[in-house]
Amino acid sequence: MINSIFIINRDREVLLEKHWKTITPRSVLDFICEGESKVQFRLSPLLVIELLNQIVFILEDYYGALSETIILDNLVGAFELLDEMLDNGFPMSTESNILKELIKPPKLLRSITDAVTGRHSGVTSTLPANQLTNIRWRRSGVKYTNNEAFFDITEKINAIIDRSGTVLLADVEGSIDCLIHLSGLPDLTLSFLNAHLLENPSLHPCVRYARWDKQRILSFVPPDGHFRLFSYYIPNLSPLALPISLRHSVVLKETGSRLEISVTPKSTSGKALEQVKASLILPVEVSNVSVTPSQGKATFDPASKTLVWDIILTAGCGQVSSVPVVSLDFQLPQTTVSGLRVARLELHRETYKPFKGVKYVTRAGSFEARL
Repeated sequence: MINSIFIINRDREVLLEKHWKTITPRSVLDFICEGESKVQFRLSPLLVIELLNQIVFILEDYYGALSETIILDNLVGAFELLDEMLDNGFPMSTESNILKELIKPPKLLRSITDAVTGRHSGVTSTLPANQLTNIRWRRSGVKYTNNEAFFDITEKINAIIDRSGTVLLADVEGSIDCLIHLSGLPDLTLSFLNAHLLENPSLHPCVRYARWDKQRILSFVPPDGHFRLFSYYIPNLSPLALPISLRHSVVLKETGSRLEISVTPKSTSGKALEQVKASLILPVEVSNVSVTPSQGKATFDPASKTLVWDIILTAGCGQVSSVPVVSLDFQLPQTTVSGLRVARLELHRETYKPFKGVKYVTRAGSFEARL
């Protein structure tokens, strides 16, 4: 059971606190923020992390990208959501489409009406029909004129490249996000061409685990709307699979130093890399920087000593106390670096033929090159 939940900002100021059985003093945050905390009984860390991730997902689904201002502007709604998600501290309703049956999402018209009438609650008094059934994640009576199912497969590459260009570490974190607008009670099966690549999966509760464990097929009755169906991790990615390479040369002098960085795309099956960006935090001793990019645009922030650019840069500096690290950011559309592809999607229990779409995206996660 959970006694309290705190939402804090980067300065450790409490934006929201919700208590159930007992009131937890704010002084516990002094230890939590330092990475130390004691528990009164044995508890699975994964349960806590998964619940916190789901709370963040629900808040983002209701209010968009979260920020301190968004939280403060929607405190009443956030309290209402926490009340429904946790019953006396126990996880209860954690699915977005079920919560939207209980608490209507904020709208401009409702916000104006609430401000005029003084009403702030959008909580319904009717319990959703599927709340206490075996398919608690899907609301009942779903009807659409156009039946659609969209799947976004996103992979993030984490890599570390040393000074010689050798790949020290490369792995992939992937996820399958769904947007399902299907009438009735559809039963879907999603199969892959190379499901053996998927390791350490995290499955949505709607997925039948026994079939996945035996056949590597995702069989499920989906929630209505947007949700994350599947997350996976692929370790030991081949260096040849990296869609981008980085080379550099460094000349350090007391009167002025020179740094040249070259970022080159590899073979990407005809797909162009998008939003390529190299970020470099220079040592504090750097007082002046002269940048000459061969293409693109380069900017330097003297306050944070951060240089952001695409391909080549030149910087002047004296003796330095630290060696900078280049962080790469990029996006590769319609491609998965692991090679994962959807083979087919089948619909059971319903007779209509839905529109089906799959989108692939590869992005840079923690992608660093050491100089």
